[in-house]
Amino acid sequence: MNHRTIFLRTMPLLLAILLLSSNFLYAQIAINEDGSNADPSAMLDVQSSDKGMLVPRMSSNQRTNITNPATGLLVFDTTTGSFWFHDGTWQELGSNGGNGGDALWEMDNGNIINTDLTTASVGIGTDNVLAKLHVLGEVDQRIALQVDGNPDFYEVGFVGPTAIRGNSFSAPQGGFEGGVGGDFRGGLMGMQGIGTSLYGVRGESTDAAGVHGSSTNSYGVSGTASNETAGVYGYGDNASVGVKGESPSTGVFGSSTGYIGVLGTADGGNGIGVYGRSPSGVGVFGYTANPASHAGYFVGNVMANGYFIPEPNNPSARQGESTLANGMQIIAQLRPKSYRYSNGQFRGVDLPKGTHYGLMAQDLETVLPQLVQENSTVLYDWEKFDRDTEMARALEEPTPNEPDVLQTITYQAINYTELIPIVIAGIQEQQTNLQGLEQQNAALQTEVNTLKQANEELKATLQSLARSVQQLQQQNSQ
Repeated sequence: MNHRTIFLRTMPLLLAILLLSSNFLYAQIAINEDGSNADPSAMLDVQSSDKGMLVPRMSSNQRTNITNPATGLLVFDTTTGSFWFHDGTWQELGSNGGNGGDALWEMDNGNIINTDLTTASVGIGTDNVLAKLHVLGEVDQRIALQVDGNPDFYEVGFVGPTAIRGNSFSAPQGGFEGGVGGDFRGGLMGMQGIGTSLYGVRGESTDAAGVHGSSTNSYGVSGTASNETAGVYGYGDNASVGVKGESPSTGVFGSSTGYIGVLGTADGGNGIGVYGRSPSGVGVFGYTANPASHAGYFVGNVMANGYFIPEPNNPSARQGESTLANGMQIIAQLRPKSYRYSNGQFRGVDLPKGTHYGLMAQDLETVLPQLVQENSTVLYDWEKFDRDTEMARALEEPTPNEPDVLQTITYQAINYTELIPIVIAGIQEQQTNLQGLEQQNAALQTEVNTLKQANEELKATLQSLARSVQQLQQQNSQ
């Protein structure tokens, strides 16, 4: 192939001749000021350090009136102030899909912005955009967030059925480490999760809090779930916290229609499954509208450092008030017994071992039926769930959705708290009877003392008579 270099400073006339010459119709052309050859990939190579290249300039009306524009034809439209090219239709460079209008993205004080997305959305990896920002990728692909100059970074990804999963790798210096965090000021919740088939919010941690929410006016962490899922699920080990909430109002709030509102698990002797703290409200709140279900359910020992506060007892909350009578008569009908629990029928409850003392529900039901309640509880295989969860974590696989159901049991429970007033009434009755007996005993003691005194007086009289008789006998004998 022939190569020719045209020198602008010395051969302007020759340039025109060469351009018209048939000998160079198929040659590469370099236009520059240093005599360098054209780039091998270019038919026309224009180089300059202080000048640009002008393409044909025309109005929009002139551009659209070009007859049979060739594919790749380029012009500058003076009406829109932008470049246009033809690929079968006229397309504006940098526009939304090439359909005209302002460029989608522009620089503004170092920021990449777009102010024309009132109806449009952005899709990455997909043309079926379902949200304002829709990112489509493989399961193991993430969005990494990193602070400039700091080697630590956060990942946000999509793992299995988890809507958003966040991983943090070593805490930023002087900062707070968290997998998923939320901060919404002046609104309602810092972080909210809603799940229909797994977890609304799920967090795992080895040394900190799996899920930590803090709020000044509402819920630190709020989770709602249905279809046998968990509203909030937190897992912690190494003396960490599975779920932690701090708020002047409600620290942790969870509700569920078919499974668990708040589920927290912790490994190790110092771990905490669910931790709630509130300086003036409720640390952990549980609610159920079904009298046969449980607002709180604990398998194992329960320790409380503080007062147990039952339901409100204000006068405005009571009606039909009457004095309890016949306390001792009721107590006399109770049959306390000793017994041991059998775990065979209630597998999964972990009933306490050893000898226990109490009343039998079937016996109490004949005396105080209102203190015996029929309950129904679903028993889950938590041991298998924990084993499967640990195995899944070891294999870096998705953890189980929920524990297997062992059985649904129906049982009777005794309200021992309301036996206390009956015992008090019985003690008061005993005290009244004792006081009456003491008064009777005092009266009898007075009578005994009177009789003793009369007896002493009678003895003295008899002794005086005996002396008189003795004197008379002595006189008669003389």
